[in-house]
Amino acid sequence: MIMAGRVRKFFSRSLIFLLGCLALLLADYHLAAAAPSKPAKNILLLYSYQSVLPANIEWDGAIRAALKGTAAEPIEFYTEFLDLAQFPDQSYLQSLINLLQNKYARRKIDLLMPMGDLAFHFLLAQREVLFPGVPMVFCGAESNEVQALKRPNATTGVVTWVDVPGTLAAALKLHPQTRQLVLVGGTAETDRSFQRLAREALRPYQDRLEVIFLIDLPIDQILTKVANLPPNTIILYLSLCIQTVCPAAH
Repeated sequence: MIMAGRVRKFFSRSLIFLLGCLALLLADYHLAAAAPSKPAKNILLLYSYQSVLPANIEWDGAIRAALKGTAAEPIEFYTEFLDLAQFPDQSYLQSLINLLQNKYARRKIDLLMPMGDLAFHFLLAQREVLFPGVPMVFCGAESNEVQALKRPNATTGVVTWVDVPGTLAAALKLHPQTRQLVLVGGTAETDRSFQRLAREALRPYQDRLEVIFLIDLPIDQILTKVANLPPNTIILYLSLCIQTVCPAAH
């Protein structure tokens, strides 16, 4: 009987102790749940081109999936499609600057993320006017152009490049009878930057290949010319930003 009484006392005290611990844990949980979360970090995504482009959709989905934030440390995204390829004139740029100033004058932006060359250069020129001191992480700026710049403050990112010499060497190894090389490109500034790289890379092949540039043409004409090319021709696609079509460079 004495042993049974001691056992009952032991289990009673243990139960009281466990209930006390549970009460403390529940109190901590409710305090944590009731604690106010930090203000959201505001990220502004700025795309060079229109919203309907597949590359923009893929970029946007990947960024939002990677930067989800938490309940305690939320992230809020703002998005601008600058459409700089179709409207490069100064009057549009000034209207765009005015719009961004009005939209974000009373909104603290914590990070700028320009997508593509045009948005990157736009922010390089206008960041101190629009978002002074805000850090920038760029995506898809052309490698040579980034390397030529004096490194901007609070700026990093991922570059893109077109390996014309490597691509052409591989193609000629597979097709040694090639006599013509056709380069397809568009008219936007991004397109022209890739074309400048291609012209430089093609200098060693001037005596070996006839080089034809299919640029400054509507898409239907480019498709017609490509469909009627003779044998022993290689087509090198750079990038194409004509009208509403601007696939990523390959």
